[in-house]
Amino acid sequence: MEWSYESVEPSGAIMVGSDGGVIRVDKAGTAVVKATETKEDGSSEVVAAFNLKAYNKDVEEIKAYIDGQDVTNGKFTVQGSEIKTVKMEVKYKNEDKFVAISPRRFSLKVDDESFIENIPGSNSFSFKKAGTSKITAIYSDNTDLKAEVTLTSEYVAVKSVTPAINESVTIHGRNA
Repeated sequence: MEWSYESVEPSGAIMVGSDGGVIRVDKAGTAVVKATETKEDGSSEVVAAFNLKAYNKDVEEIKAYIDGQDVTNGKFTVQGSEIKTVKMEVKYKNEDKFVAISPRRFSLKVDDESFIENIPGSNSFSFKKAGTSKITAIYSDNTDLKAEVTLTSEYVAVKSVTPAINESVTIHGRNA
């Protein structure tokens, strides 16, 4: 069985895995999905076809998480330049629970790119140097829904250093 999809509107909204028929919805849209069977004689036949319509539910609230900690409109501290990943949950209108959403459903905006690097194409970031800056997670379908986090990167203490050379070396001029 081979799965295919066509007539996707808007482009990139819906995708279907050709081997297993797993459907991935990245945004509201429509597509025609087909299942094609290849027969022993090499001919093929469409055995199922349907129109798929994906729609967005209204989102009332969002939450941002780093390392499982709710950091929505709060603060978070990282050690050095470690890479951290932001995860988002949304609460749909008339529902009680928050549910996780795909990283494709939100974007990250960095206030000061001299401090924080948003790793391209991901929901991860790292610090370029110690300090404090803000990052904002923005829900793609409603840019009014945002979660701002004040991030601080602290220096990581060195416990011991054994020079491989026989001379004096400054490790970090500012705190040496």
